[in-house]
Amino acid sequence: MLHKLTEKSRIGFGIRLPGPIFFIVVALLIVHATLCLRCALSFSPTTDEPAHLVAGYAHWKYANFEIYRVNPPLQRLIATFPLLFLDLHEDWLKLDSSPLSRCEFEVGADFLSANKENHRTIVVLARIFSIPFSLAGLLICFAWSRELYGNQGALLSATLWCFSPNIIAHGSLVTPDIAATTLILAACYAFWRWNCLKTNPRALVSGVTLGLALVSKLTAIVLPLCFVLILLVSSVFYKNNKKEQEKHPGRYKFAGQALSQLFLAWFIVNSFYGWKDSLTRLDEFDFVSKTLSYEEDKALTGNDGLPAPKNALVGSYYGKLPIPLPRDYISGIDIQRRDLESFHWPGYLRGEFSSSGWWYYYLYGLLVKIPTGTQVLFWISLALLIRTMSTQSFINGLPLLLPPLVILAVASSQTGLNHHVRYVFPVLPFAYIACGRICLAKFQGAKGIASILATSTMITCLTSSPHHLGYFNEFIPAQERGFHLLASNLDWGQDLYLLKEWQQKNPDASPLELVYHGPINPKMAGIEYVATESQSTKQGAGRTRWIAISVNYLRGFPLHVSTHQYAEAQQKYEGLLDKEPFAVIGNSIYVYRINSK
Repeated sequence: MLHKLTEKSRIGFGIRLPGPIFFIVVALLIVHATLCLRCALSFSPTTDEPAHLVAGYAHWKYANFEIYRVNPPLQRLIATFPLLFLDLHEDWLKLDSSPLSRCEFEVGADFLSANKENHRTIVVLARIFSIPFSLAGLLICFAWSRELYGNQGALLSATLWCFSPNIIAHGSLVTPDIAATTLILAACYAFWRWNCLKTNPRALVSGVTLGLALVSKLTAIVLPLCFVLILLVSSVFYKNNKKEQEKHPGRYKFAGQALSQLFLAWFIVNSFYGWKDSLTRLDEFDFVSKTLSYEEDKALTGNDGLPAPKNALVGSYYGKLPIPLPRDYISGIDIQRRDLESFHWPGYLRGEFSSSGWWYYYLYGLLVKIPTGTQVLFWISLALLIRTMSTQSFINGLPLLLPPLVILAVASSQTGLNHHVRYVFPVLPFAYIACGRICLAKFQGAKGIASILATSTMITCLTSSPHHLGYFNEFIPAQERGFHLLASNLDWGQDLYLLKEWQQKNPDASPLELVYHGPINPKMAGIEYVATESQSTKQGAGRTRWIAISVNYLRGFPLHVSTHQYAEAQQKYEGLLDKEPFAVIGNSIYVYRINSK
């Protein structure tokens, strides 16, 4: 069936939609935008957002791309564009351009602190400009699924995107995860269409979307390799297929279209960085990863206490090679590699900390973070696809199959950085599209089953709004979420404003001892609090104590401390785990009332 539908796509489905389908798609866009906007207005600044905000602001104002080099600038440039029209204060005191520096988090916190009176306006405005990426993802999901499975399959795929708690949560933040998810999907879709019918316009679109994906997040660097592998497999399979050979544009035209896509992608990447320091020689980079550097003198250390590295390519033949990409883009890849090699925070899974991580971390994360209805739909559709798939349909469907598998495999192999399930969010829309297959099933009740499961996803999404960032599916009790996953999967500092609302409704909960994980001072949100007392929470303090604590700290995972302090932090608050919280703020802050004996 996939092969037959691929044949249809070569002819073209036409762009016009039937009236009812058009209005349903518009309704899905409105609902999705509303859900994203509700999160954007509800969440306090999350851990990474101030860093992205100040980095994007520096991109625009000073053409400085050194800040937050591990993430390319596209999403930040879009999100921070409206900030150019505001009268903002700047604080660059902690800016550090040394190769080992990750100063963006401190500089970002200082940026919001310098603008504390209107920090919420700054954050919300940038979030609003980020939401269109998620809306575009819904449309691409619909378009690709429509070419494969018709209008009903397309509506199912678009509905799963629209009501995905994970997409909504991160699509409303000033972070690149959903922008990258959308643009990786767009690049694969455009490449699939070109691979079906190799015309110059389709090659142009494929090259442009590939370039945009490459400047959205470094996850996209696997795409060129995936596309080359797909072309090689396709050429081998169709070598003796006369019908396919007749549709081939010819050796020279094919080569020209393929190279034009690479050229366009290269041009876009350089253009987003203003062609800054492109063609820098390899031996002129300040590499910091173990792959491309070595430690010359352990007495010399960087700002994080690690030995200062030296470029391992200096003096070699390869070191003389100029790299036709921006210096900051290559340096970002190197810094990201260093984080993967020796990240200084252990991973967390199911109540256990580990520096070596787990190969199944992302599989487990997706299992507990994706709505049950969506998961059942996916497994049914996958079974249908496998049952009806021929060799030719498998080859034609490689752009839909290979990229998400490679992304998931690469992420799972890097077990030293098991913190955020969002790193594999680009696989989600491919699964949503595959779910559309059930609408072509011939067994009785297939569409009814699809409707019930999709409705289940819609209900669980709507009932959890706006607390989508800490969403776990129906099989995970609310009190046990912190046992399974932490960090951006549950607690990213997003519920500070909700704590302020709770404090206003509960004036007797005073003084409030606050142990908050987040990037801003709680007083910027208007919260009155005192520092937590030093004595153990297991002991009485001679009076009633009110303690509000982020679940990261409650589970012994305080970020920004050295590894040996994890056990100490866990012991400090472990007594609270046995107590029933007085209130739960959002998903990430627990309030305890401790009465003295």
